[in-house]
Amino acid sequence: MFLHAKSITRQRQLLPKLLQALALQIGQEVSYHELGAQFGVKLETIERYITLLESAFIVYRLPALRGGTRGELSNRKRKVYFYDLGIRNALIQSLQPLSLRNDVDGLWENFCMNERLKWWQAQPSSAQRYYWRGLSGKVDLVEEQNDKWQAFDFAWSGSSSKPPEHFQKVYPDADFQVVDPENFFTWTTQPN
Repeated sequence: MFLHAKSITRQRQLLPKLLQALALQIGQEVSYHELGAQFGVKLETIERYITLLESAFIVYRLPALRGGTRGELSNRKRKVYFYDLGIRNALIQSLQPLSLRNDVDGLWENFCMNERLKWWQAQPSSAQRYYWRGLSGKVDLVEEQNDKWQAFDFAWSGSSSKPPEHFQKVYPDADFQVVDPENFFTWTTQPN
């Protein structure tokens, strides 16, 4: 009986700790294996909890685009985003203005992802969505629809207007766009 109660207490403590860890990794790749090691649980447990959080519309996942070519680093990791950034900020008790924050780029990326999800929900069709990471850089969002590729980099400030070299080699026909505060409104209201 005592062991069962201890196990239940540990499970109850895991969810808030996992949510905080995911909140701190906003805009970064998430490894279930690393989270499992951090909390002393199996990676299957982490995956089950994240699936539960996804079912409750707290978070959603973005898988890596794996073309299997040399120079691509994306593997079994994925990115996890929050539907509500207010909840994310409350989890880590970080409610300062943007000018005082060190996580602005991650917040911007999550915000842009949320807006893109809304944009696709208003469309009659959908697209496959991924992120890409390689030796020469990263692409925050890659969409594929009817063999047409679009790539987006979300930059709060200062970003290259060109895709990473290796990405451009592997996906030469992909349209690439940097989304920043200046062109954000156009990006969310105009067809791509």
